[in-house]
Amino acid sequence: LVATTSKTQGFQIPHNENESARAPEVLNLSDLRFMIHWSKQTHLSFARDEATQNIWQFMVPEEALSHRFLMHGLLAISALELASHGDNFARSQYVETAVMHQNEALKVFRGPLSQINRVNAKAIFAFSSILVVYSFGFLHLEKIGSPSMTIEDLYHILMLCRGIQQVIASSKCSIQDSHFGSILEYNPVNYPWRVTVDGESALHQLCDANITCGANVAGHDTEVYDEAINSLGEALNATSQDHIPRNVVSRWAIKLPQAFLCHLQRREPMALSILGVFCVVLHRLRSVWYFQEWGETIMKLIWQTLDSEWRILVNWSMLEVFGELQS
Repeated sequence: LVATTSKTQGFQIPHNENESARAPEVLNLSDLRFMIHWSKQTHLSFARDEATQNIWQFMVPEEALSHRFLMHGLLAISALELASHGDNFARSQYVETAVMHQNEALKVFRGPLSQINRVNAKAIFAFSSILVVYSFGFLHLEKIGSPSMTIEDLYHILMLCRGIQQVIASSKCSIQDSHFGSILEYNPVNYPWRVTVDGESALHQLCDANITCGANVAGHDTEVYDEAINSLGEALNATSQDHIPRNVVSRWAIKLPQAFLCHLQRREPMALSILGVFCVVLHRLRSVWYFQEWGETIMKLIWQTLDSEWRILVNWSMLEVFGELQS
């Protein structure tokens, strides 16, 4: 290219004779803001330690440059987190933008998801994780001042968590051998038992009710419920520690027997009672922007759904979440 130089008040300004043919695209300042917010704040929603923070903060955006669905996912989740901090007007604008980016991401994502390989495995894993956080965050921001979460929504998110586990299994080799490797390294923590006496009593009540139903109700899935109650105890204990791990919800979902989720979808009282006690876990995570009202909303719905004979199993949960029992 032939370039000439013009002088303006002592400054030399390069001039390209073909600049009109190479005019840059208009900058999307909103998207730039979302990416800055991802780098400064939103990536912390996914990091569990220093190694994984480096991956989410820097390597995931770099991966997004080659995978459009992931780039839209980063923009969507950053917009959604900004919405959680904004006033009503800003919240509405950010949620609308988040939905737009998420819809674009999902359009593209379905194709690669059916063909996971070494090229797209890291991006698919990252976007799958974003899907869970987005699902929790969107449903409490969708209607300003009126969260729209339902038991069915929570069921689908728990199923989504289990689906991500399948994605990890399919892409594990590709990710382990890459610079994303440490993101899959998970060392279970043996937390000291700190569940309160009242919390332990609530767990024992669930166990007793499960045994009683097993002895008196034909087809009652005693073993499945027993496994769900055991994993619930682990989740309660994890949220009784000084530092509560954010992934306790997804870990619980992954440990749950598939049959339990089927019982939950059918709104069986035993399953709802176990979920009611799990609402304490959600409530203890309410300071995390994408959980917020989930514990309160689902607890209230379960209380309204259960008959009085079953409500006794979630009395402790109601007191933990609301401080009182409701009529």
